[in-house]
Parts: sequence; structure tokens; C-alpha cells
Amino acid sequence: MKLIVATDLNFGIGKDNDLPWSFAKDMQYFKSLTTQNPNTIVLMGRKTYESIPNKFKPLPDRLNVVISTQNLELKSFIPLKEFNGDFTKPYFINNLSQLQDFVSENLNFDIFCIGGKSLYEFCFQQNYITEVFHTLIDSKFDCDTHIQPFLDNLNLLSQKKIWDTNRNDNNDYQLIFKHFKLN
Repeated sequence: MKLIVATDLNFGIGKDNDLPWSFAKDMQYFKSLTTQNPNTIVLMGRKTYESIPNKFKPLPDRLNVVISTQNLELKSFIPLKEFNGDFTKPYFINNLSQLQDFVSENLNFDIFCIGGKSLYEFCFQQNYITEVFHTLIDSKFDCDTHIQPFLDNLNLLSQKKIWDTNRNDNNDYQLIFKHFKLN
């Protein structure tokens, strides 16, 4: 499983269940990575799904899978076991073993863990993560949600620095796109 995340210098990822920044180039990078394979699963927690603007739900051209302890069928989600090739609807699971069963039957899927904090931490703890795509924003933002700094057993494969304008404050920031593989 691959993890994709954007953080500030303090490993902040959010504020009030939303992103504290809005970078067009980071969103393009995210979309490019998560749509390279036509069979990509974006795995997220319920709050992360709820934070996506309605006009982008579910994220197009990707199988959107939400993990939650709640019964999401009441909110028009479909159990993942009922997936029939329709990428236009959101699916749900109640635990990761359901995802593992699905993937073992559908081996050609790429899986990206896209958040939030609890899911990131759980996937790292369970050693599910094999690659990390990290957008580091070279600044500090007012965040109320942070993740743990990455583990020491990451091998940096590539990094690229760019500048982009934050649409929330119209200031320019340096973004560093980093790609890691776990040793």
C-alpha cells in the first residue's frame, strides 16, 4: 500500500477537518499519482471523505473506499464486497481485512492511503505501507491535526522542489515532492 500526504514543517495535515492550504500543483500531483493505474483504490477514513468538496465526490477515475466503524449503507455507500466495476459510487469497509480480501481477489489494484491521521498511523503500525509520497510544504501553518514524523527506515527515491501559490492566502510557498520506499 502506498501512502500519500501533504504536511507542513511540523507534520501538520489539517485544521478543522479541512486542509489549511490549497495548492493547485499539489492537487495535480495527487491526481496524477492516484490515476496512473486505471485500477486504483483511494482508501480513506470517513472524516477525510466528508472533507472532500461535494463536486469532487467520489474522486473520479478511482475506486473510493471509506473505512469506518459506522454503518455507511445508511449514507448511500455500498459495501466493497458488492463492487461491480462502477467507480462512480463510494464504497465502504468496516475493517482492513475486508480490503485485504478484495485485493487478494483483484490483484491488479494499486492502493493509496490518503488519510486521515488515524488511518495513516494504523497503516504504518501494521506495516502495510511500502511507499510514501510526501508533499512537504516548506512553511508552518496553523494546524490542529499532526501526524508522526516518518520512520527512519525510509529510503528517499526522488524529490522535486517547486513553487506554488496558496489559493487561501495568495502567498507563494516552496513544495517539495518526495518519494520514499520502505527498506
